[in-house]
Amino acid sequence: MSSQSKRNVNTYGPDGRLYQLEYAMKAMNHGTLTLGVIHKDSVILVSEKKLVNSFVKNPLKKHFIIDDHLIMGFSGLSGDIRTVIEKSRKHALRHRSIYNEQISSEGLLKYLCSLAMKFSEKEEKKIFSRPLGVSLLLASNDTKPMLYTFDPSGSFNKYKAKALGMGAEVADEMLTKLVKEIDNLSIEEAMRKVIKIVANIIKEDISVERIECVILKNNNIEYLDNKIKGMIDEIKEEIVRERS
Repeated sequence: MSSQSKRNVNTYGPDGRLYQLEYAMKAMNHGTLTLGVIHKDSVILVSEKKLVNSFVKNPLKKHFIIDDHLIMGFSGLSGDIRTVIEKSRKHALRHRSIYNEQISSEGLLKYLCSLAMKFSEKEEKKIFSRPLGVSLLLASNDTKPMLYTFDPSGSFNKYKAKALGMGAEVADEMLTKLVKEIDNLSIEEAMRKVIKIVANIIKEDISVERIECVILKNNNIEYLDNKIKGMIDEIKEEIVRERS
């Protein structure tokens, strides 16, 4: 019974655990690091990009635009995020066409919650064969900047700052300190501090190819990958000095 319950996606084990869901949560915790923080009228997302192998020129993308006011970052299985992004965009577009308005962030999250649980439905209603192996950071600006997390259990929460992926626990501690001073920082200073948190945690030599940075301000989403090279070079030198 125990072995079978570990294989079945919708069977609880003798100890009351849903093992396939636990495996999905582990997958998201072993993904590359993604950070989000609210800064005044903006949301900053910074992620580590991982090069799959030496034959792939560009690392996997980590941030995806859903609508003018919604952008997602993720940690976990890249194959699963493609499905989530596709369905999120279609749902946002459908909402706009029916109601002639942008979908709210919580409206999208509630849709994703219902979607995440479809692996346990009867065969003809199933969308996924197992729980999703990704967690999400959703940056939005419905009426003000907001940041949410979503996980494979089908739950979401609102944060001022949050980290996902490998090293998230340490990153959350650093973000807690940053939040206390962030309103006194410029957007460039705040972004620099978030990038430095990522650099300190991933332990590998950072470069503009390894870091993806995006800012959502009002309904404007700006990718900053090509504008942060100088900042990253300064951060690298600063970390070397601090560690010497």
